[in-house]
Amino acid sequence: MFEGNMPIELFSFQSLIHLSLANNQLSGQIDVLENGPILQTFQRLTNLTYLDLSYNNFRGEWELDTLLSNLTNLETLILSYSGISVTTNNANHYVNPNFRSLSLACCSLKVFPVSFRAMTTLSYLDLSSNDIHEHIPDWVGEMGGNHLVVLDLSNNSITSMIPNVYRDWSGLEGFILKGNRLEGKVPTSLNKCKKLSVIDLGNNHLNDTFPCWYGDLANLEVLVLKSNTFHGGIVTSSFVNLPFPSLRVLDLSHNGFESKLLTKYFQNFNAMKNVVKMNTGQEYLYICGKYYSITCVMKGVDQNFPRLSVEYTIVDLSNNKFQGEIPNIMGSLNSLIVLNLANNSLTGRIPQTLGNILEIESLDLSWNQLAGDPTNPY
Repeated sequence: MFEGNMPIELFSFQSLIHLSLANNQLSGQIDVLENGPILQTFQRLTNLTYLDLSYNNFRGEWELDTLLSNLTNLETLILSYSGISVTTNNANHYVNPNFRSLSLACCSLKVFPVSFRAMTTLSYLDLSSNDIHEHIPDWVGEMGGNHLVVLDLSNNSITSMIPNVYRDWSGLEGFILKGNRLEGKVPTSLNKCKKLSVIDLGNNHLNDTFPCWYGDLANLEVLVLKSNTFHGGIVTSSFVNLPFPSLRVLDLSHNGFESKLLTKYFQNFNAMKNVVKMNTGQEYLYICGKYYSITCVMKGVDQNFPRLSVEYTIVDLSNNKFQGEIPNIMGSLNSLIVLNLANNSLTGRIPQTLGNILEIESLDLSWNQLAGDPTNPY
């Protein structure tokens, strides 16, 4: 909870290697280079390898290539929600070959800096909540080699298709592009990223059928495809015997899926069954230094979870065209916290097995064609 300006004495510590002032209420103008009599500059801290100013109230506009050209030892830069704006003229392709982590969320960035292209050891890139309107460049697959663990480009205005260039990202764990204007199909090359635990493509304009090959991703815990134009039936892949064994969150809401609810998938959602709650405190989904956040409909209201508990299990298939009866096997998902099947064309009776879901906090079956005596729904 520190307030006020950054102490100018910090800029005299030329041997400083690691500087973190994150999560305070610091303010004031900060410049990258010398600017007349202003002493608050990072130009003299040439030994820095780690700089984190995130979640403060600073002012200033930093030209990224100038910063990287002067702080040649820098490996980690975290400016997310710092108040600092980041620009690039894309004139300088200089890059520190040892750069490992870039977090520039909410920095008013408008383009993809070309200097990222040569960052072959980059493992974490967060450009979320900026003002990027252009296409995802085809060279994005060249970044990081097999080191990129998280790519977060959420909440921009990125257009066009998602390039199919992720075949060599063997270390990728988080692929988060929600809240853009992406079109077309889901890249099949993501199936080569066997370590993926989060795929979030919600709130875009994607137009595709259900990517059943995701079922072969044994570590996938979160799959969010909500609010797109996915369509057709939910089919299983003949190449995947035990699909989605680790899945804990499935959100396909607000699309055009139309088929029966497939029993094969529910049978194999083992991570939604018999979850043992730990008494040692909450554990959250944490990828490469960042908590995964999610918004889901709970009790009819959008609920934002800045951190997703590993014990929190969600199935939201609402606002589609699913038909037929609710399968009895769904009651085996007895650790579900949220189950939303509203606004479909489901028929038949409510299965008695749903009574096995003892942890349920939000159950919505409204706006279907379910039948039965309301005084005795079973």
